[in-house]
Amino acid sequence: MVGTTKSLRKRSASGLAIGAAWLAGLGAMAIATVGYALDRQARREPDLAKLVPAPFRNFAEEALVRRAVDSGDTVGTLAAAKLLVSRQPMPGDNLEMLGLAALNDRKDALARQAIALAAARGWRSPVPQLVVAASAFDIRSWDVAGDRLAALWKTLSLDERTFTLTQGMLAEPSVRARFAYRVAGYQPAVQQFVEWAGTGLLPDVLADMMTRLSKQGAQFDCNDLGRQAGNLATAGKAQAAQALWDGVCGQGMAGAPASLAFTAARDAAMGPFDWRYPEEPGIEADVSREGKGVYRLTYTNSDPLMKPLATKVSRLGPGAHEVIWTTFDGAASGPLYLRVQCVDTNGQGGYTVNGALRNPVRFDLPAKGCPVQRVTLQAGQGTGGPGALMVK
Repeated sequence: MVGTTKSLRKRSASGLAIGAAWLAGLGAMAIATVGYALDRQARREPDLAKLVPAPFRNFAEEALVRRAVDSGDTVGTLAAAKLLVSRQPMPGDNLEMLGLAALNDRKDALARQAIALAAARGWRSPVPQLVVAASAFDIRSWDVAGDRLAALWKTLSLDERTFTLTQGMLAEPSVRARFAYRVAGYQPAVQQFVEWAGTGLLPDVLADMMTRLSKQGAQFDCNDLGRQAGNLATAGKAQAAQALWDGVCGQGMAGAPASLAFTAARDAAMGPFDWRYPEEPGIEADVSREGKGVYRLTYTNSDPLMKPLATKVSRLGPGAHEVIWTTFDGAASGPLYLRVQCVDTNGQGGYTVNGALRNPVRFDLPAKGCPVQRVTLQAGQGTGGPGALMVK
């Protein structure tokens, strides 16, 4: 009996030990599971990185090193960055962090080497592209500068550093050529570039870049480009509007900026200086072609209220002007009114003239604060045309 009791006690102790070990194993598995899960989550939420236990840090280690690099913390950061590279030497991100950590720690030779390697191993990290592009430009290595600038735009991680560098580098025609060659086939970068370039580049540089991108096969939506150019023109940036539009979509289609001649009412894309014919209740407008490049406007307003008939942005230039509404072949001459408003380079309105076109409307545009004008034709109740506007 005593022997049986001892045996039972041994079995019980053994079972308790096995149970404790099993529970400990479960606990370790749970800790590991939580640790790895937190580490993966830290990739999307870097603030969680500090909660990840050290043995399970992978993505979390990257987040902690990047935060230290960004804050300029040099304590242990260089060693941690070297550890990341030793674990994963191929991705450019880790090399980028090593370069920045070395730069913060004043290890210039290591910084240059790491950043150059990061730039060579991929274009998804923007900082190496910035550094290498600027260095190549400084030594007049135009092809390398254009390659790295294109790689920078392809990251789509764009900020003021990118924009400032791009403004300076694209002043060089050789860089423009290389940049257009490299970036034209990547549509997201082309779209981002064009959205920025209208206000970011000088008009002559912008015009050349648009032509080069088009020749290299970049695709443009002329409706979108027309709206963007129209917004620039309406904001008083007429030269930029022309540069954006003419080299890609405006061949033979654009209204002349210093003219009030009517352009076709078409479904195709409208340029920044084309007439636009807003749809208004009671208003009917028809633009007919009378000859090569010559159009006449016929209109009817069945509403007793005066309604906008046509609008455009113009560059009539400073000084005296005379606008005449001319009808042909005994056409009707319903009430028609002209409004011309100056717009400065901030898009603000200034000097304005209003006049009925029963007679010539005469006015003087100021030399300052009037680079472009918003021109509006308004029709009273009645019918008019076919007719044309002429400006002297």
